[in-house]
Amino acid sequence: DLVIETIKSGWLTTGPNVVEFESQLSKYIQHNSKIYSVGLNSCTSALFLALLALDIKPGDEVIVPTWTFAATAQVVDWVGATVVLCDVEEDSLNIDVKEVEKLITSKTKAIIPVHIAGYPCDMDGIGNLAKKYSLKVIEDAAHAIGTRYKDQKIGNFSDITCFSFYATKNLAMGEGGAAVSKNKELINKIRKLSYFGINKNTFKKYTKTGSWFYDIEEMGYKANLDSIHAALGIVQLNKLNKMNFRRREIAKYYRDNFTDKLIFTKDSDEHHHTYHLFMAKLPD
Repeated sequence: DLVIETIKSGWLTTGPNVVEFESQLSKYIQHNSKIYSVGLNSCTSALFLALLALDIKPGDEVIVPTWTFAATAQVVDWVGATVVLCDVEEDSLNIDVKEVEKLITSKTKAIIPVHIAGYPCDMDGIGNLAKKYSLKVIEDAAHAIGTRYKDQKIGNFSDITCFSFYATKNLAMGEGGAAVSKNKELINKIRKLSYFGINKNTFKKYTKTGSWFYDIEEMGYKANLDSIHAALGIVQLNKLNKMNFRRREIAKYYRDNFTDKLIFTKDSDEHHHTYHLFMAKLPD
C-alpha cells in the first residue's frame, strides 16, 4: 500500500520516504549514542563511499576476510588501495582477530570485518586492534541487520557500518543499502558523495523552502536510495524483529534435530545471530 501511495504521489526518487526510513533505521540501531544514517542503492555503494569518506587511497592497505562476497574486496580495489586477505575462524567463519594482527603493516589503514550469515564478529578484539594501530573499521553488515554483540545492535561499534537490503536479506527492499555511524560528519560526507558531490539534500529543491540553485562541491557518484524502495524498507523495518525471531526459531529446530549429521557454526547468547544464512559443515 505504501509503495502504491508513493507512486501516486509522484515522488519516486530520493524524497520524504528516504528521510523517514533513515530516521527509523537510526532509532532501530542506536543504543546509548545517537546514530546517523544515509540510505543508498546498495551495501556495495555504502562500503565504497565509506572508504572514500575515511580517505582510504592508493598505497593504503585494507584487511578483508577470505570468506565473504566479492564486493567486500572489490570496493578496496575501486579506491586504488591494496586488498590484504585474512583467514577466518573455523567455528564462526568470521575474520580471525589473531590473524589480523599478523597482517598489519605501516601501510595498513583499515579493517573490513564481515558478520557472516548474521553472526557478529569479535568487535572488542577488532576495536582493540584499531585503537592500538590507529586503524579505521568499516563493518560489512550486509548479513547482520538486527544482529547484536553483547546486547548492542551491530552499527554501534565502528567508524562506519554498512547494511544491505537486497532481495534476499532479512530486511528486503529488492535493492538498497545504508551506511550508519555515530559520526554525523562522515554520514554527511557519504550523503554528498552519493549524489554527485552536491552540497545539500537534492529533494529540498522541490519543497516550498527549497531553491533551484545548488553547488557541486567535489567529485561524486550516483548511489542514492529512491522513495519506492524506501517505502518497502519502512514497512519491512517494522516487521524485522518478528522476522528475525522466526529465523532463530527455525535455526534452533535445525540445530536440535541434525546434530548427528552436521556441524554448525557458532551461536551464543552474547553473540545474537540473526541467521541471514543457515550454514552447516559436513563432518568429512
